[in-house]
Amino acid sequence: MAAQLAAWKEITPEHLVPAVEHIRNSFNTAAWKCAEVTKRLCYASLHQRAPDPTFLAPYKVAFVKYQGIVGSAAQHEFDNLVRVGSPPSVFKAYIDLFRKGLEVEIRNQFNQLLLIGLANVEAVRIPSVEWAKSHMQLLITDSAYRVKIWVKEVCDEQDHSKSLQEDFEEVVFWKTWRAPKLIHMQPSGNTPYDAATAWTREDESWTEKLLDGLSRRFVQFLGLDLDKIAGDAHVWLAQSKEHTQVSQVQMERPPQQIRRISNAPKPPTVLNGRGSWTPRPKATQVPLDWPPYYPNHLIPRTTVIIGEAIKKFPLQAQTLELCKCVISELTPQFCAAVLDKTVRGDLALSRMSDLLHYLLVANCDDASARFNFEREIKKSDEWLELAREVAGETANGGSVNADSSQQEACRFPQPNRGGAATWETIEILFLSDERVQIRNGTNTETRNYAEFGFHDARNGKPNRAWETLRALAEQRGVIRDATTAGQEWPKVEKRIQEIRKVFRERFTISHDPIPFVAGTGYQACFKIGCSPSFHT
Repeated sequence: MAAQLAAWKEITPEHLVPAVEHIRNSFNTAAWKCAEVTKRLCYASLHQRAPDPTFLAPYKVAFVKYQGIVGSAAQHEFDNLVRVGSPPSVFKAYIDLFRKGLEVEIRNQFNQLLLIGLANVEAVRIPSVEWAKSHMQLLITDSAYRVKIWVKEVCDEQDHSKSLQEDFEEVVFWKTWRAPKLIHMQPSGNTPYDAATAWTREDESWTEKLLDGLSRRFVQFLGLDLDKIAGDAHVWLAQSKEHTQVSQVQMERPPQQIRRISNAPKPPTVLNGRGSWTPRPKATQVPLDWPPYYPNHLIPRTTVIIGEAIKKFPLQAQTLELCKCVISELTPQFCAAVLDKTVRGDLALSRMSDLLHYLLVANCDDASARFNFEREIKKSDEWLELAREVAGETANGGSVNADSSQQEACRFPQPNRGGAATWETIEILFLSDERVQIRNGTNTETRNYAEFGFHDARNGKPNRAWETLRALAEQRGVIRDATTAGQEWPKVEKRIQEIRKVFRERFTISHDPIPFVAGTGYQACFKIGCSPSFHT
């Protein structure tokens, strides 16, 4: 650090030292905040025991602004990696976004230094672009240590029980920390991903090599971005006839050409406390598909209702209002269907819930936010009115007479005690790839996939929802990521929705059997697992 201090002061005229020192402090503060925002959320995503939601709340708010400032391309890459769901992909998603935040700040501070250099050409004595680049390169090189700290703290929580006097090296440098293999597994590294060994620790030698490699690569990418910024500045100066003079107005407001070099908006409060950034509103989207088992005769009218609702609420920020509007407009349609016996009264709310979930998936990328939306919708006046109307029509005789095979398929074991059935009383045990034991209280019955309702009508084989249910059993009721289920995350969401439909129909319990729990994933409310015979 002393060498760094001497280096930047050696190339800085004495009267410019306060200005450059302020820029260095601004960059260091911004770098710390970039690290904190990404580190806290990465730690929560990698560990089952996530921090207190109230603790994470301000970081999530800052993260929304952070994603906006790094740009849509970086945000798209981040979303794709997080969607994979494996620990290495989550790790890479956040460390890449950490670097993107620093790149934005490097561009901004480079511009400030360039303007200072242009205004003091005679005092600086070296080309202004190279002067600004040299200052930023020193700051980038100094960022290597940040990366090592970041990696350690997203993987583990340091024990702070010891004092500096007891063990200075351990408290300050965390020498006993060992790297988990996940940080060099694909896509973070070149080692093939293995879920069973992802958290296995490397020895001291490999840990040092991994930390050095990660920090070196991190700094190299920042250096390449700085080279491009400096190159763009050289081009602009070469095109400017009077680039050696900068007016007072330009010092207060950078010229358009220089602002174009950064290709980034001014950082929000979360980065350097100099203003805020407002993300561009996203347009409301139509679901790309219909939920399985959604009543075919309602699709045409539902299409019109959704289209009109989107015109009324054209922005994704209005998604909750959009869903309430759809509920209100479809309430008469569902009531008529129940009265006409084309939709079973006990399944009407489930069909509406499926449709709303598809709307939310199309208009909300954050699974945790979708979960919160669904809770708000179920508490709304519109949902309560739908439930009242459907209940009234059902009482008036609206039900569907299923054929004998359907009736037989719906006869699942019921509890032999009084009171309504709940998911907590149900246990699913996979006996083989194609057969399960279903227990509800003391009543037990076995079913194959077709009898349960998980067959593919085209070929009679188990459908993909059955495969996901089996994966849920193998993971003892929790699907944390796409790798666990062996499918891409959007497909996992669709399969879970199909499982919910079958379970609600078969057990006639309206509550969600597999809710999404923030920080955990999809978690079954019923007991599910595999018997010893399943593995033989």
